[in-house]
Amino acid sequence: MRVNIFSKYLFYSVGGAEKSMQQYLNKNYDINDEVVLYGAINIKNFNSDKYKHNFPDYYKLVNVLFPFLLSRFPYVEYCLNRNSIKSYFSKIESSEELLTYGIYAPLAIIGYKGKSVFFLRSETDLCINNNYHIGFKKVLNSIYKLIESPFFSFYKKDIYKAVQISNVICNSKWMQDQLLKRFEKISKIEYPEINLVELKEGFKLLPKEKRGVVFIGDNIFKGSHLLPKIANLLPSITFFIFDRRMNKLKINKNMHYMAWESDPKKVYQYADLVIVPSIWLEAFGRVSIEAQALNIPVLVSNRGGLPETIDHDSKYIIDDYKNPVEWAKRIENILAHD
Repeated sequence: MRVNIFSKYLFYSVGGAEKSMQQYLNKNYDINDEVVLYGAINIKNFNSDKYKHNFPDYYKLVNVLFPFLLSRFPYVEYCLNRNSIKSYFSKIESSEELLTYGIYAPLAIIGYKGKSVFFLRSETDLCINNNYHIGFKKVLNSIYKLIESPFFSFYKKDIYKAVQISNVICNSKWMQDQLLKRFEKISKIEYPEINLVELKEGFKLLPKEKRGVVFIGDNIFKGSHLLPKIANLLPSITFFIFDRRMNKLKINKNMHYMAWESDPKKVYQYADLVIVPSIWLEAFGRVSIEAQALNIPVLVSNRGGLPETIDHDSKYIIDDYKNPVEWAKRIENILAHD
């Protein structure tokens, strides 16, 4: 069996979407299948060696050329590469399905002459383009969005066409409902693949005195701006922050900025509690599922598909998610009683 898979960052472990697809491939295909992966290799201004994923030797990796790379203006970049990506996929053997996700998925689907499967993984796939920044960065981001608005309109048209001509798989009930509401498209749900057996194998928490509250994230979308305010309200609790940009330990009062770990077991070993204070509309919550599988309580924002990942009652879901006082109260309560 042959299968074609495409996404710009498919070859790298840079986020939940990439990890989900990598584990999807591990579960559904083996050495007897012809697996052809299409993505960008050695992207400029990107530490590709640090995040490169090691695929099985029997996978075929094909480099897709993106003539223009403008990371600060993703929809300008999208439009500049629009014709070349569509043209590229129009020439690929189309006897088998194309599986795709990410910002360039619509172009691959429109260009491809065979059947395609569109994995919807984030609010961007629903053409939600909110400005979540604060202060001066909010003003700056508004300027970016104003510049990009005519290019974003092309992306919206392509998304609409792509979801109509492909089989769509959403990663949460929330995404499925939003797709139906916005595009009148019926889809199926497949929650992202997470290898819980591998995650649990050999996992062990650190001694109690070395544990605290764990946060994983490096941007405002994940709620990183709330952490200093929450930590300041709880000076006796240690917060372990795993930020992709950190390569060594940095301590600021009760906030420990940890060197980045790609192995989730080395992250969760520090956790009495994991918090996911996202302010954007998370489609799914991989961190939440992983932590609970290790019997670690999780506190999440009531945003997007995050509540679907919670096994417990509503005390683990924060409605007033922008309020650090509410987070501090709930953290204190959970640590005292769980």
